[in-house]
Amino acid sequence: MQDRTSGVFPFGTFTVNVLGSFVLGLVAGLVLGHGVSGRLEAVVGAGFCGGLTTWSTVAWEAVRLAEEESVTAALFATLPNLTASLAAAAAVGLVIVWH
Repeated sequence: MQDRTSGVFPFGTFTVNVLGSFVLGLVAGLVLGHGVSGRLEAVVGAGFCGGLTTWSTVAWEAVRLAEEESVTAALFATLPNLTASLAAAAAVGLVIVWH
């Protein structure tokens, strides 16, 4: 994905982290709000979402950007990733719990 975009923002990492967080929020909402088995949360959460998301890559990219570009570039790559991922998980989880 990075080859198809310009700039230093890591769009591929951003996309998979937001998607993985969305799925994890969905599963957590089903477990907490609808009594779905906690085993599903463990398998999908730790297995699928843990394998899909790349938080170690976020950390590596932040260090790389801080060294090659600037600390500001590192912050602008890291903070949106964290914010959007938390928002995706929280939003879908809350919607599932409430319905």
